[in-house]
Amino acid sequence: MVLITDRPSDNADIIDLALDANSSYFFTGHSVIGLGNFDGVHLGHQEIIKNCIDFAKILGARPIIVSFLPHPVSLIRPESYLGLIESYEDKVNKLLNFGIANVISLKFDHALAKLSDHEFIDLLFKRFNPKKIITGNNFFYGHKKTGSVSKLHLEASRYGFSYTPIQQVFFEGVPISSSLVREALSKGFIKKVNKLLGDINYGLSSTVTKGSQVAGSKLGIPTANFVWPSELFQARLGVYLSKIRAGSDFYFGLTNIGYRPTLEDDKVWVETHLFDFMGDLYGAKIKVELLSFLRPERKFSSLETLKAQINADIRLAKHLMNFGLAKYC
Repeated sequence: MVLITDRPSDNADIIDLALDANSSYFFTGHSVIGLGNFDGVHLGHQEIIKNCIDFAKILGARPIIVSFLPHPVSLIRPESYLGLIESYEDKVNKLLNFGIANVISLKFDHALAKLSDHEFIDLLFKRFNPKKIITGNNFFYGHKKTGSVSKLHLEASRYGFSYTPIQQVFFEGVPISSSLVREALSKGFIKKVNKLLGDINYGLSSTVTKGSQVAGSKLGIPTANFVWPSELFQARLGVYLSKIRAGSDFYFGLTNIGYRPTLEDDKVWVETHLFDFMGDLYGAKIKVELLSFLRPERKFSSLETLKAQINADIRLAKHLMNFGLAKYC
């Protein structure tokens, strides 16, 4: 298995953690473990994180997250796997920004998948020395998901750590889950998505690359472009008011997510026109946060009609931004 701690962008330690007893890695000191996938780090996950940090302070331990890489569903039921809500790096950075000391990702492979529920807890106990483990109240683990909340209570008594399952958090009467976030993303309900994420804007990070350059050279509307990351769940195609982070600066902008049907492209591109920006972002890493869905993607009869529509989209986006209406759309 692979264990990754601290920020991937800050020279994180990458340690080969073998399944046998001869592995040399052991967590130093005591931990409080928040255990799960944490895909999207939504409000339900944030409740686990909050409890993990609070109990760590009480117990004099380090709050850590133990997660899995890649997502277990991608290995166990690949036909059902829909992709991640956010990149691994964005997830780790978000967890660390909440106050988690270390994010530990166990490489989810066939060896880990075959561990019995008891063997899995034994591994956690021996490697990470937990005083407490915290999960959601519908958490399952071990080979064929034979481990459950009730079994984890028994394992806690056996090993001498405490265990707390966290009750589900609800939004508009519906339990919050990563599936609920994906459903909202697929419909373009960005206001709902951002609420489910705890009023943290949904976003995706990538390096700006050269596209067709039609927007800048022929339309006079320059854009920063990158291809939609293949590991991510596909948000609804269309045009969004967005917020763009480039280094320590941020800008508002207009983002189109789509195949560029007018240009007959076969890739999903993220194309962003930054308001009030002059410069070159080629090769720079940016984060595009979606604020409001404006309209679905559609094909135009000519570049002239496309340009007219983009300018209309820009006027609408600036109106929403200037009058504080973006969060209501």
